[in-house]
Amino acid sequence: MPSIGNVRRVAAVLGPAAIGIATVVGGAGMANAEESPAAPGILEIELDFADGRPTAEVEFVDLEGTEREIHVDLQTGQIVEEEAEDG
Repeated sequence: MPSIGNVRRVAAVLGPAAIGIATVVGGAGMANAEESPAAPGILEIELDFADGRPTAEVEFVDLEGTEREIHVDLQTGQIVEEEAEDG
Protein backbone atom coordinates (compact mmCIF):
# COMPACT_ATOMS: atom_id res chain seq x y z
CA MET A 1 0.00 0.00 0.00
CA PRO A 2 1.45 3.39 -0.95
CA SER A 3 2.33 5.62 1.97
CA ILE A 4 0.86 9.08 2.56
CA GLY A 5 4.23 10.52 1.52
CA ASN A 6 3.91 8.84 -1.87
CA VAL A 7 0.34 10.11 -2.23
CA ARG A 8 1.64 13.63 -1.57
CA ARG A 9 4.28 13.12 -4.27
CA VAL A 10 1.52 12.15 -6.72
CA ALA A 11 -0.33 15.34 -5.84
CA ALA A 12 2.87 17.37 -6.34
CA VAL A 13 3.48 15.77 -9.75
CA LEU A 14 -0.13 15.82 -10.95
CA GLY A 15 -1.20 19.17 -9.54
CA PRO A 16 0.68 21.19 -12.18
CA ALA A 17 -0.56 18.79 -14.88
CA ALA A 18 -4.15 19.35 -13.81
CA ILE A 19 -3.66 23.10 -13.92
CA GLY A 20 -1.96 22.81 -17.31
CA ILE A 21 -4.94 21.07 -18.88
CA ALA A 22 -7.31 23.54 -17.25
CA THR A 23 -9.99 21.23 -15.89
CA VAL A 24 -10.06 18.38 -13.40
CA VAL A 25 -12.81 15.93 -14.23
CA GLY A 26 -14.06 13.51 -11.59
CA GLY A 27 -15.35 10.91 -14.04
CA ALA A 28 -16.36 10.33 -17.61
CA GLY A 29 -19.54 9.01 -19.13
CA MET A 30 -20.04 6.95 -22.24
CA ALA A 31 -19.93 9.10 -25.36
CA ASN A 32 -22.14 8.55 -28.37
CA ALA A 33 -21.83 9.95 -31.88
CA GLU A 34 -24.04 12.95 -31.08
CA GLU A 35 -22.00 14.16 -28.08
CA SER A 36 -19.12 16.58 -28.33
CA PRO A 37 -15.58 15.35 -27.60
CA ALA A 38 -14.58 14.86 -23.97
CA ALA A 39 -13.33 17.93 -22.14
CA PRO A 40 -9.64 17.92 -21.15
CA GLY A 41 -9.07 16.61 -17.65
CA ILE A 42 -8.05 13.77 -15.38
CA LEU A 43 -10.34 10.73 -15.55
CA GLU A 44 -8.72 8.35 -13.06
CA ILE A 45 -5.66 8.02 -10.83
CA GLU A 46 -4.62 4.59 -9.57
CA LEU A 47 -1.77 4.00 -7.14
CA ASP A 48 0.17 0.81 -7.86
CA PHE A 49 3.56 -0.88 -7.73
CA ALA A 50 5.63 -1.72 -10.83
CA ASP A 51 8.90 -3.61 -10.50
CA GLY A 52 8.71 -3.09 -6.73
CA ARG A 53 8.43 0.70 -7.04
CA PRO A 54 5.39 2.84 -6.20
CA THR A 55 3.71 4.25 -9.31
CA ALA A 56 0.64 6.25 -10.23
CA GLU A 57 -1.34 5.33 -13.34
CA VAL A 58 -3.12 8.43 -14.60
CA GLU A 59 -5.82 8.38 -17.28
CA PHE A 60 -6.71 11.75 -18.77
CA VAL A 61 -8.08 13.53 -21.82
CA ASP A 62 -5.52 15.77 -23.51
CA LEU A 63 -6.19 19.12 -25.17
CA GLU A 64 -6.94 17.42 -28.51
CA GLY A 65 -9.64 15.21 -26.88
CA THR A 66 -7.54 12.00 -26.96
CA GLU A 67 -7.68 9.71 -23.93
CA ARG A 68 -4.16 8.98 -22.72
CA GLU A 69 -2.53 7.08 -19.88
CA ILE A 70 0.77 7.75 -18.15
CA HIS A 71 2.63 5.87 -15.45
CA VAL A 72 4.59 8.04 -13.01
CA ASP A 73 7.39 6.65 -10.82
CA LEU A 74 6.56 8.13 -7.42
CA GLN A 75 10.14 7.93 -6.19
CA THR A 76 11.59 9.97 -9.05
CA GLY A 77 8.53 11.84 -10.37
CA GLN A 78 9.41 10.75 -13.91
CA ILE A 79 6.92 9.47 -16.46
CA VAL A 80 8.00 5.88 -17.15
CA GLU A 81 5.30 4.99 -19.68
CA GLU A 82 2.91 6.96 -21.88
CA GLU A 83 0.27 5.73 -24.32
CA ALA A 84 -2.89 6.73 -26.13
CA GLU A 85 -5.97 4.75 -25.11
CA ASP A 86 -7.87 2.72 -27.71
CA GLY A 87 -11.49 3.58 -27.95
